[in-house]
Amino acid sequence: MRALLAQGAGVTARDSNGRTALIAAAYGAHLEIAQALIDAGADVNTQDVSRQSAYLIATSEIRGLTAGAGVSAHDATVRRRCP
Repeated sequence: MRALLAQGAGVTARDSNGRTALIAAAYGAHLEIAQALIDAGADVNTQDVSRQSAYLIATSEIRGLTAGAGVSAHDATVRRRCP
């Protein structure tokens, strides 16, 4: 991943579900890849079509990708904001 980033690979591209490479790395618990993407400027708060973000995935499933995350964000399963 670092070599691809060094060659100019972008960190904002999305797949058909709106997932970025960082979201995919979070779903796969690939912490080193996720850190490289964050270091390259990937936004941990970017959400896919189901409103999941790397931050939400990391805190609910793998814990560890919280750099600059918006802690008030929620996914599509939340009907109201918590206090």
